[in-house]
Amino acid sequence: MKSRSFALLILGMLWMGSPAGAASATSRMDAVSKFEAEEALQGVPISKEIWSQWATESAAWHRSRLRAAYERAGIKNPKWNEPMRALLDQVGNLRGGSELADPKKVEKLVRQIQPLDCTDPLFRYFLIRYGELPMRQEEVIPALSAASQALRDSDYDPLEKFWATYRTASQIRGESRSKMPPEAIALYRTAVDLLAKAFGNRELPPSEVMTTSEEILIALKFNQSEYRAAWDKLIPLMTRHWSKSPQVLLTIGWGHLDRAWMARGGGYADKVTKDGWKGFSAEMDQAEVFLTNSWTLGALGGTARQMMRLELGQGEGRERMDLWFERAMDYDPSDYEACTDKLWYLMPRWYGDHAEMLKFGRRCLTHPRWKGQVPLALMRARELIAADYPVEDQTSYWQKKGVWSDVRSSFERFFELNPKNISWRHNYALFAWRAQDWDELNRQIPLLGEINYSYFGGQETYDRMVAEAKAREGTGPK
Repeated sequence: MKSRSFALLILGMLWMGSPAGAASATSRMDAVSKFEAEEALQGVPISKEIWSQWATESAAWHRSRLRAAYERAGIKNPKWNEPMRALLDQVGNLRGGSELADPKKVEKLVRQIQPLDCTDPLFRYFLIRYGELPMRQEEVIPALSAASQALRDSDYDPLEKFWATYRTASQIRGESRSKMPPEAIALYRTAVDLLAKAFGNRELPPSEVMTTSEEILIALKFNQSEYRAAWDKLIPLMTRHWSKSPQVLLTIGWGHLDRAWMARGGGYADKVTKDGWKGFSAEMDQAEVFLTNSWTLGALGGTARQMMRLELGQGEGRERMDLWFERAMDYDPSDYEACTDKLWYLMPRWYGDHAEMLKFGRRCLTHPRWKGQVPLALMRARELIAADYPVEDQTSYWQKKGVWSDVRSSFERFFELNPKNISWRHNYALFAWRAQDWDELNRQIPLLGEINYSYFGGQETYDRMVAEAKAREGTGPK
């Protein structure tokens, strides 16, 4: 009963508007372990049917909003009105994640409207976002900047302005040698202000609140002052308006986890300051409150994964981590991310060793229910172990018989379950090259599909790999 009362008490604090309640949450763990308390939590299962309903409702809301915005703020013309309204409906389906969403229809409608010389600012943005225009690289940023500025100057919704501004900032950042060029920072700040205005609408679907806030916070994660400024503007609105949404509470919870590691810093434990540890502990406690409430209101796989991350920081014990890992896999048997999170937890620098990592990786390979990318966890275990070796020893590591056997088994099982997912053939070929298994490499090369030369270090490197594989066929490991 103590465990159940603990969960309900946290819920009560959050609903009553408590800013955190973290200290109280921790103090009530005195009589019972975190594992026991969390084991007693009975989250409301979020079925595929519920997800589908959420998506349908969200898509309908976006369609209605976009049409109303066009009628209010758009530049209308009989030449393009009808296809423009059809385009808005299709974009609404995409935004909502509805099963009706069809990116090809969006592109087709954009191409249909383009020759009509549509001057509507929202269409100008859609043309670049969805039109697959044949543009040179140096043309993209000026075109996107002009389109997003025109949209900001219009009377369209803050949400549309946010997306255009955010994507422009991200494009500038992606093409810059600087981690965060000044022009990108300025646009990100504008995007945060626009998103705060959008969050003033309490009818905004929780999925949109979750997606937009995650996008902007992740983008600002490596500039802590900008991250904190965005957090201070957005999180109070999210907590106030969507305090009963498991999706939004999940987002706030993982945000507190990020803030915990920011407070701690990236150094070894003996280099962390007293204030760093204090901030780390306080943010972890905050994360615990929001994630617990998220799970109780709606059992999401993402919440289970973040609870694993919480355990990584709090170190209460393997039993607790396994509880949340199994919940994540029960929710989604193809949750590869949960598997990689557990591998990280099992690394020697945390709470395990290489032998435990390999044992878990082999379980991922043979588990009868797990699917998707999960068999690749054994390959990932080998990658993480290799990173623990001195750089000069890593090349020979991949050529060890037992190492290559694990990697090859990982890929073979993956392709047995996912025969059409050819994108991973690139990875298989690269590992075969590292292992100097020339016969396997020669088998993989014709299966690669369209070659992503940059993955292999450029076309010259790829051509050399192919030539070497042909020349050395039959000489690799058996």
